[in-house]
Amino acid sequence: MKLFSIGRFGAASLLALAVFACPASGQQVNVVHVEFARGKPDTMLSGIDVCNTPMWKVFEKLGHPDRTDHPRNQPAFTWERPGVKLVVSEYTFLDGLVPNFVQVSGRVPVGEIGRTGRGLALGATLNDIRRIYGGQFPVDVYRGVRRVSVLWENSSDALYITLDKNDRVVGMELHAGDCNSP
Repeated sequence: MKLFSIGRFGAASLLALAVFACPASGQQVNVVHVEFARGKPDTMLSGIDVCNTPMWKVFEKLGHPDRTDHPRNQPAFTWERPGVKLVVSEYTFLDGLVPNFVQVSGRVPVGEIGRTGRGLALGATLNDIRRIYGGQFPVDVYRGVRRVSVLWENSSDALYITLDKNDRVVGMELHAGDCNSP
């Protein structure tokens, strides 16, 4: 029986999570059981398919961004609409630019902004997350932020979901693990 397997970059991601999320103050760190989501990775958030939707299509769909930042020399574009905020970071892939990170926050979706490819939306419940992605997915609390990590076996893609105190989805981040993999 295989306990779990993670993609090529998944091990590095878990190691980084362990190093950066563990407090240096000597507090006890609890290791939780990793349960993977069922099916293929959800690579769509807010109508953007990470590693597959060309950035020109993102701009065509959303218009000129409200803000552009360049953290770590990787452009990040922000669009703000009434009730939602969308951030897309780009990655150079072969002969074009594609998004490798999509983040959305708000209380309810606005059209497709704020929805995953499988239908999880801003305002959904923790039970909706578990029903849609097929796992128990524990809620982690770090510095007062409540998050659920949705990971897939043999994939380095990840969906991080932020919950409010009532276990309602108020934010989602979709990270593409490796845009160079077929």
